[in-house]
Amino acid sequence: MEESKNEQNQENQEEKEEKTEEVKAEDKEKNEVEGKKNAKGKSSLGMDENVAALLSYVLGWITGIIMLIAEKDSKFVRFHAMQSLIVFLAIFIIGMIPIIGWILNIILVPLGLILWILLMYKAYQGERFKLPLVGKFAESQIYGDDKK
Repeated sequence: MEESKNEQNQENQEEKEEKTEEVKAEDKEKNEVEGKKNAKGKSSLGMDENVAALLSYVLGWITGIIMLIAEKDSKFVRFHAMQSLIVFLAIFIIGMIPIIGWILNIILVPLGLILWILLMYKAYQGERFKLPLVGKFAESQIYGDDKK
């Protein structure tokens, strides 16, 4: 009698574990579709993906280039590096244009600061946060036809 209870308990435990694994797989799939990622994986640089993605934004386009070159495996990190490169290099170049660029800098510098903080926060949260236009372009460069 006791053996049958143990067997039944073991079967129930196995069923619970299978259901838990199924739920985790469904959640992961759902998050990927929504553009979110549970960034607990490691990048090829040996750090968590969310930390590497955050570092892509720290020095703007400079760290964007560094992370884009250095990271080989994680498309999540490469996406954030590409987005950082495009956004902050564009702001830098526009600011270098005499007179017009200097005037635009009055708007671009505060906007760039807000974007910088927002993008670092989203990257650290493990979210593949896409900016309009730039995010789609960065995504197409990194993911190609894999993601829409």
